[in-house]
Formats: sequence, structure tokens, C-alpha cells
Amino acid sequence: MASIRRRMTDNLRTKSFNQHVGAIVVSLGGFTLGVSVGWCSSVTEGMRIRFIASITELGIIGNVLNVGACLGVIIAIWIFKFHHWISGIIKILLYAIGWSVISLGNENTFMIVIGRFICGISGGMSCLLVPLFISDIADKKTRNRLLILFQLLINCGIMYAFLMAHVLDGGNIIWRYSTSCGASCIILVLLRFIPASPFYYLSSIENNESRAKNSLSWYRQNENENENDYEMEELRQLAILRRTAKMRYGLMKNRRVLHSFLMCFGVMMIHQFSGFSTFITYALTIFETQGSGLLNGSELTLVVGIVQILSCLLAYTLIDVLGRRILLTISSAFMGLFLGLLGWFFDKRLEDPEYDDWYWWMPPTWISLYFISLNLGVAPISWALLADSFPQQINLLGAGFAAISNWILSILAMIVFGSLQTDDNIRKAVWLFAIICWFGAIFSAVLVKDNGKKSLNEIEKDFRIDDQEETN
Repeated sequence: MASIRRRMTDNLRTKSFNQHVGAIVVSLGGFTLGVSVGWCSSVTEGMRIRFIASITELGIIGNVLNVGACLGVIIAIWIFKFHHWISGIIKILLYAIGWSVISLGNENTFMIVIGRFICGISGGMSCLLVPLFISDIADKKTRNRLLILFQLLINCGIMYAFLMAHVLDGGNIIWRYSTSCGASCIILVLLRFIPASPFYYLSSIENNESRAKNSLSWYRQNENENENDYEMEELRQLAILRRTAKMRYGLMKNRRVLHSFLMCFGVMMIHQFSGFSTFITYALTIFETQGSGLLNGSELTLVVGIVQILSCLLAYTLIDVLGRRILLTISSAFMGLFLGLLGWFFDKRLEDPEYDDWYWWMPPTWISLYFISLNLGVAPISWALLADSFPQQINLLGAGFAAISNWILSILAMIVFGSLQTDDNIRKAVWLFAIICWFGAIFSAVLVKDNGKKSLNEIEKDFRIDDQEETN
């Protein structure tokens, strides 16, 4: 009987428009995070040229956002039980304070560091709360694609920062540029207009089933509430696990749970040690010092911003066709290829400086193709794994571990790439990033499991926790 009901549920033509609306609105937290990430490129280059800050100070400005994000993830773990609008208000306030400090500080390094740290807290909250919220509102047919939207909005935020820097001369008039970037946080008020997830109402102390049904009906757009009965029953069972969840150390011995921790940490390592944060944070510096072809550095950052958005849209269309494992493997392999070609160019240029005059087109080409490959798989899927890689009992803990790992690894990657002033340093870092990408392709092909087309209930059963507890 259960299998018949399942087939009936799978055959329902659930509409996904409202799910897309909810996912896009909540992913606006990714947009504001992207603005914070992209802001640094123009400002640090302007401060470097005018000797306003030392290399060490510029490194701190670039890295302090990631430090704040680590704290933001910890706060998000605590605030997850509250309504998404409450977290939205907190993020708006943090961004408003952070950008105000940066704008008022203008060229004051200390105030910029404080403001960036505060913005990082808000960004870290988004990177955990957004994938989990999308997972809670999406059905299994759309979850894979909806989770891509978070990275897409991050890329849109980066593009916004690059565009504002190009138009407003962000490297020289920092306060005006920072104000325009800070204004982007206003869009988070749209969170007020989407319903909370059904899980929120079922997992809360009130356990309000009526509101949960209304929420599910809105996201599924089913006029007949009976069509949602089977899914409501599954959500009810999962909500009980989430509501009564306690840290059970026996779960940590479950090899499937350990596999999930290893998988998430490995993908996050590929994401950050592929050089993503470094290339974005110091994009303008890299293009100005290492070559940008016929375009100037500022124009080339716009090209990078555009190709990131387009490649993420391509990932949105391919994720259900190829699946996460294959897309991650392809993405990592091509990232390693283009970073290897960039490293080879730097080796040749070190041997013969005239090589730069003959093959001036190589640095911008290989870097642009690297960003296309990155956003085709590694960047969006690394966030998607946070949503559905762990059982409900430790889902928040596991996702929080993965998110913190991402930002800690980002800090380490930027320290490795700390000095950008000599060809020898950048050459070694690029080769290191390329090797890690090739390792990542093998890792993804062997160890990444694909939960994209499974319901949350099916994912929960895959861990076989009940069987393990019965055995114990």
C-alpha cells in the first residue's frame, strides 16, 4: 500500500514556481555575501597602488571576512530554530552596521577591518541557513536545481560589486563605492513576504500542523490539500527526529555518517584550495600585475563576473541530467587543466620575459575558463551538499561543520597565496591549486554520493540508523 501511495505522489504534477520564488528570495543572502566578497578586489588594488596599506594589512582586509563568516556559522546554528524573518532582520542589521563602518572609515584600515568582520558574520549565517531552508521547501524533483541558485546569487553579488567599482572608481573613492555596496542589503526585506518552511512549523515547540499544511500547499501550489497528505506524513516523521534531536555519539560511528563528513570536507577543500576566494578577492590585483590582455584589469573583472553567472546557469540546467558526482568530477578536472596551463605560462614567462608579449592572451583566457569550470560544478555543489548530506538528528551539526570548514580552508588558502608581488610566488600557488583540483576530480568520482533526486525521507533511510540502533 505504501509503495502505491509513493507512486501516486511521484506522479503528481507539483508546480515549482513558488518554490523558485522562495529559493531566490532566501538566496538574496548569497547576493549580499557576493557583494562583500567582490568589494575587496578594487579597494585593495587601489590601496596597494597608493601605498595606503601594507601587504600585511591588505591580507588582513581580504581575510577578515572569512574569519567573521566562521563566527556567523556558529551563530546560525543557534538561530536556526527561529523564523527565517528573524534571521533576515539580524543579517540586515549586521550588514548595515558593517557597511556603515567601512563607508565612514573610508581609507582607515582599522575601520575597514572591523566593518568587513561584521559583514562576514552576516555572510556566514547565509551560507548555512540558505541551503537548509531551500532543502526544507523543495520537493525531490526540484531540490537539485534550487540549491544551485545560492551560488548563482553569490555570483550576481560579485558582479554587482565589480560593476559598481568600474562605474564609481571604487579603488579611489572608497566611501562612495562602499555605500553603493552596502545599499544592496535592503533587498533582504523581501524575506518578509515568503512563508516559513513546513519544517519550521512542525519542528517548533508549538507544532502547528495547520500552518505547516498551508506552507506546503503554497510551495507545492496544489489546490487540493489531500494531494500533500503523503508528503506531510513524511515531513511529520522527519520533524519528530529534528525536534527531539540530541547529539548521539553512536551516530558518529556510523560509517555512512562518517562518509558524509569526509565527503563534505573534501569538496570544501577542493572549493577553497582551487584558489576561488583568492582569485575573486584579489582579481584586480592579479589582472593588473599578471596581465589582462587587450582589456584593462577592471574590464576583465566584469568579464569574469559575467562568465561566472552564465556558467552557473549552465550548471542549473545540467545538474539533473549529469548529477552531482559527474558534474563535480568534470568541473574539478577542467579547473586543474586551466590552472595548469596558467602555471605553465608563468614558468615560460620566468624563463623568457618576451613570452608575455607573444602570448599576452593566455592569463585572462585561462583564468576566465577556470571560473567557468569552477561554477559549472564545484562552487554551487559544495553549498548544495550542506542541505542533504546528513541524517536529521545531526543535520544542523553536520552542515555547520561543512560550512565552518569552508571558511577555515578559505583562510588557509589565502594565507598560502598571501604574497602576490612576485611571479615566483604566484606560480607556485597556481601549481598547488592545480594539483589539488586534479586530486579533487578523483575524490569526487570515488567518494561523492548523489542525493539530488532523493526525497529527504529516502536520504534518512539510506543511513539505516534505526537498523544500527536495533543491532546495538
